[in-house]
Amino acid sequence: MTTNGVSIGESNVWCLAGDVNRKVSAGVGKSMTWQPDRSWNGHKITDGSARAVVKAWATNSPPAYMVVDLTGTVEPMFYPCEGALPGGVTNAYYRTTAMVMRRIPANGVTWTMGNSGNETGTGAYAAREWRHTITMDHDWYMGIFEMTQGQYYHAFGAKHYRNASDMTQDQFDEVDWMLRPLDCVRYVEIRNTATPYVYLSTLKDYDYPAQPKEDSIIGKLRATTGILFELPGEAEWEYACRAGTPEGYWNDGSMILSASGDANLPGRVSYKGGTPVEGDENYGNEDKHSWTAANGTAIVGSYAPNAWGLYDMHGNVWEWCNDFWLEDLSSVSNYITHGEVNADGANMINGTASSTRYRVRRGGCYTSDVGNSRSAHRNYESQSARDGIGLRLVCPVGIP
Repeated sequence: MTTNGVSIGESNVWCLAGDVNRKVSAGVGKSMTWQPDRSWNGHKITDGSARAVVKAWATNSPPAYMVVDLTGTVEPMFYPCEGALPGGVTNAYYRTTAMVMRRIPANGVTWTMGNSGNETGTGAYAAREWRHTITMDHDWYMGIFEMTQGQYYHAFGAKHYRNASDMTQDQFDEVDWMLRPLDCVRYVEIRNTATPYVYLSTLKDYDYPAQPKEDSIIGKLRATTGILFELPGEAEWEYACRAGTPEGYWNDGSMILSASGDANLPGRVSYKGGTPVEGDENYGNEDKHSWTAANGTAIVGSYAPNAWGLYDMHGNVWEWCNDFWLEDLSSVSNYITHGEVNADGANMINGTASSTRYRVRRGGCYTSDVGNSRSAHRNYESQSARDGIGLRLVCPVGIP
């Protein structure tokens, strides 16, 4: 967009209506309206000299940002940059009713996954964080925020409870609970069932890579929105978290300084409000402090994003990945070449029974220390585990 030959910038082009920022089909009758005076804050255009340059993207290669309304009442919208999103990316709508997806530029990129041994912190086990080269063969969209309580509420029409006892003692009246991440989520309810407080040790027919059950979190979201939501593979997760930063750095480009109390860490962890300290009114009440204003999980987007606009990749809640857990990644070095998900049952540890099927979790949580929150850190839990675990969704690039 230009006026007198000077671009006003994509972030100032948002007072638009009609066939714009969405999928359009060929044919006549297409129209769009732009109000430049309202778009370009602080400027007035009085001589009619403003002109617009219209750009179209192929449906198999859409723009950098996609906004999906989780109620299914608004079709997906697309924007070329974060600044072009109406109302700003931290608008409550994008954290409760809709989900903002960021395109991750990965196709054809060769990068180093793991830890070379120079990262400060606990949990830096050589076998777990085996350093190896991967060449990614695809882009994908990834949620810029962890899925929130509000997004679950608007998608399912119900609150997400930690367990059955929570239903008799409603813990969701704390400040801004809708803007906090969905917490205490079992892997089984993401793909197998939408009932969070039922322990399911045998239900596995809908585990990745099978299709999700219709009433699971992912199944319901797919049916409502038409978007093929999924959990990330752990290579996808680590690549997106790093956003081009090397080992020994947080994903905003700052260095990892210490094993504890690292002021550079851009996220909610134990020493930064995650765990109540003695004397705090919530001390000793870990069952509830996840939803208080002062302690536990932070409102998503409270900390600086990484270079690709992803928030809270360090801390807040652990994030499930689809991979089965392997202690030593080097044992599948010939398999993991393009960021594939380790879904081969033969590679699982601790047998094949559902109760011992472990999945990878990444990123640390509000009770974690510095080491567990690093980009390279790998951890795991049973598919029925829930404490401190949430999710961040991905989907393929391309408009359905």
